Amino acid sequence: MGQPKAMENTDSKSTEPLQHEQDGGDLNEIEQKLWNAVERLRINSGLKFDEYAKMVLGLIFLGYANKQATKDEPFGDVIILPSVASWNHLLAQPDSQIGDALNKAMVAVEFENQRLDGVLTQSDYNRPHTPPLADLLRLFSEASSNTSVNTFASFYEFFLDRFARASGERSGEFSTPQEIATLLIELVKPQQGMSVYDPCVGTAGFLREAMRYASRSELGGHRLSLFGQEINQEILSIGRIHLAVNGELDADLRLGNTLIDARHTDHDRLMQFDRAIANPPFSVSVHGADLEDDPFGRFRYGIPPRSTADFAFIQHMIAALKPDGIMAVVAPHGVLFRGGREGKIRQGILEDDLLEAIIGLPPALFYGTGISAAVLVINKSKPPERVGKVLFINADRDFEREGKLNTLQPEHIKRITTTFDEYADVERFSRVVEMDEIRANSFNLNIPRYADSSPLAGLVTQYDNFAKHTIKELAVEVNRAKRGGEFEDKPNSVYVPMTGKRSTDNLEELGEKHDRYYQVVLNEQAINSYVAQFLGTSVGQHALSVMTVGSVIQRLSKDDLHECIIAVPDLETQQEIVTTHRKLSALKAAINEFDQELSLNPTGLTEFQKQLDSMLSVIGGLSEADHLRSIIRQGESKTVEFKETFSLDLKKETKEKYIEEASLKTVVAFLNSDGGILLVGVSDDEKIVGIDAELKKFHKDVLDKFLLHFKNTMRQRVGEEFYPFINYQIAEAEERRVLVVECKQAERPCFLDEKVFYVRTNPATDKLEGTKQYEYIKHRFGG
Repeated sequence: MGQPKAMENTDSKSTEPLQHEQDGGDLNEIEQKLWNAVERLRINSGLKFDEYAKMVLGLIFLGYANKQATKDEPFGDVIILPSVASWNHLLAQPDSQIGDALNKAMVAVEFENQRLDGVLTQSDYNRPHTPPLADLLRLFSEASSNTSVNTFASFYEFFLDRFARASGERSGEFSTPQEIATLLIELVKPQQGMSVYDPCVGTAGFLREAMRYASRSELGGHRLSLFGQEINQEILSIGRIHLAVNGELDADLRLGNTLIDARHTDHDRLMQFDRAIANPPFSVSVHGADLEDDPFGRFRYGIPPRSTADFAFIQHMIAALKPDGIMAVVAPHGVLFRGGREGKIRQGILEDDLLEAIIGLPPALFYGTGISAAVLVINKSKPPERVGKVLFINADRDFEREGKLNTLQPEHIKRITTTFDEYADVERFSRVVEMDEIRANSFNLNIPRYADSSPLAGLVTQYDNFAKHTIKELAVEVNRAKRGGEFEDKPNSVYVPMTGKRSTDNLEELGEKHDRYYQVVLNEQAINSYVAQFLGTSVGQHALSVMTVGSVIQRLSKDDLHECIIAVPDLETQQEIVTTHRKLSALKAAINEFDQELSLNPTGLTEFQKQLDSMLSVIGGLSEADHLRSIIRQGESKTVEFKETFSLDLKKETKEKYIEEASLKTVVAFLNSDGGILLVGVSDDEKIVGIDAELKKFHKDVLDKFLLHFKNTMRQRVGEEFYPFINYQIAEAEERRVLVVECKQAERPCFLDEKVFYVRTNPATDKLEGTKQYEYIKHRFGG
């Protein structure tokens, strides 16, 4: 098979010249080489994180200013570059005087550009040892010579991301991941001429993304008025430089505590903006007394608890919106369901019909925390068709893992924004909910209540004899024991712990802890043993977990238990499940007992092996159809992919190479990764559609002809040397045929058509080229 072109490996100690053509070449290589030099600076100088980060970002700005000074056409706001700040002057200094020369250069730039006053002079370049600083300066000088002026914005954002990832627990306050900024801006859609405000501006990533979005206009330039406030002076300076290297010097960024000292005012009134976006610090403390006498009347829905300021930031942003303004804010999930003061604030916002959408994000997206978050979109002037409604989007499974963090990929962002724009119901992803339903749920906005992405939904659609019921629909009564009291033993009861963990149908198992359980007395539609068993499965546990609330200790309220959804088959099927479960439990106990005695008492071992073989052949695991459904219920992932057809374009009813190639890419990616299963004949929304239409149209409904075509295609385009790692067969379910392709991890790299290299990254197939391909193959296959 084809081999990747060998790429030069970057040595972290190298100071060789940067090779890069104007606006061409591999920008990633330059960034990596600069990062290696920065790491040398950190290691050799003993600088703290904040110190060396500010120094490096200041040098990137200096590179930007030098590059802009050499352009015939200015880029963005013009920066005056004094001669002492030019690369020529700085590089002419002895290594021992580089630090002092840089300090003087930053002072001179601030003096000539008053809008940068106090931004560049917070670092002392005399601090680190001079050799690594001199090397770093030379590398930035070379980068300035060999790249375009707008490349420095890319450098700046690359280093912001690297510093955020490297800074540990503090990284959350340092920078918000780029993809989060992209998502929020694409939700609020700032247009040219608008004002955009971020009350927790940080390093100005949201404002930078707003500039990028608005610049797509045919008029050119972003033409936005940008505003922001930040409590940390050092972070604010980094944000101002961030905008400066993107050609923006006029942004109105101010220092101060937004909640206590809002700085953007006009004649003692809070300024209002067309758009507002923010990622406030999660659940920080705030003194209620500091908010009660607010001169701007921002907290009209209520004063939040002292321990959680989330709704203080949200209400501030609402107050700062124009009457037709739109905002998007990141918040912890607690704001969706916490009661008390926050419940009343949430109710007020909902009753005023300000909430347009809630988007549940995957966990571990943010630097320094694994907590899940949601995006709230608030619109003071909803379109008529959205009045009295809220769109719930559950995107908690749409992510790709990169190291310790999950990330949103462009296709994930596109799916969210398209669903928001269309305001559409998408099975197991989104749902438009009327306000009456939210009101009936006591204004609880817990996302899975309304848009459940769990396997439960798939279970009900896969099996016709399953129906979806709430506990409320199945219960004659739900009881709670008084402290120290006991339940009355009532027939057909199941006992559900308040933690949502293991349920039981046996009252004696509760011991003396009756007051920690709910007693659910079921009607004739359900058998208590079946319900207890179902709630103990992974699907049942998920159904309970989405109803529990609490940041540290999860608790299930009686009202929430009423709304818990379970899958219930007919009574005959329930009884068969219960009986089979009991027999399996007895079998497990017997096997465990025999296993304990096996090495001590091997008498009769041969006879037992024969009986065990017979037993295994009888059990045989899941049926073919059930096994197929089990795979589908997991959803698409790094190791599972669905395709509706192998070659057939269902709309055109023609054979198309690009459709066939999509399956082949997936197979190659599985071989180059950790293996996986490709199901051909299953739609993206997890429905079994089968390959029957393709068989009839192209293969005269002869299965062997289809399988021969598949085998020949694999041989020609993937390579027969990979046959040992690929197993394919036809499975049947719901009277439809599905091609199941199981791939193992290959022992050597596989290239589609001996040219193109693919890998799996969660539920996506990605092409790797250049350095990334070389490093991946070297790490994975050792070649």
